[in-house]
Amino acid sequence: MLEARDTAAGAVHFLSASQRGTLIHALLQRLPDVDPPDRERAAMAYLRGQISGDIGTIEDLVKESLDILQHPDMTRFFGPESRAEVDVAEEVNATEMVSGRACTISGRIDRLIVHESHIDIVDFKTGRAVPADPQDVDPAVIGQLALYRHTISRIATGRDVAAHIVWTATCLVMTIPNRLLDEALVRIGFKFDTTI
Repeated sequence: MLEARDTAAGAVHFLSASQRGTLIHALLQRLPDVDPPDRERAAMAYLRGQISGDIGTIEDLVKESLDILQHPDMTRFFGPESRAEVDVAEEVNATEMVSGRACTISGRIDRLIVHESHIDIVDFKTGRAVPADPQDVDPAVIGQLALYRHTISRIATGRDVAAHIVWTATCLVMTIPNRLLDEALVRIGFKFDTTI
């Protein structure tokens, strides 16, 4: 069940884009564990503990989150084999880097779904400007997903690893082609043959 924070402790009144994104991420992390008939009530209760006196904003956030959870293209990301907010880390050997220096990858995957045959990485984006094509996505976002995929691939035991962006404003799943992810690793400084 979702837990609401006391509004007296300085709840959010006016949401920046970052605050809005944080709240939607929180709902998408927690609501899948709530029985579907109870999700709207639970989401409203949670947000009332975060936003004081703004029912319109609360309703908009609840709708956007529930639209994602109920969309037929999204259900595969919220099943029992999925996990939310997964911390990942990897020590990259110096021999893998063009610089010849070892490095550490660390981050948190919004949603990780482990299937018998493959693994899905999902990153939620709450911005209103949705690119028409994966090639138009911010290179920093592609680079982040490329690093996540690199790290998960090390423990994937032969399974394919796919990276997806879910644009919450339009309920769009955008699968990022492996070519773009591999090219991002090269830009970051990995020794990688993108012709393979």
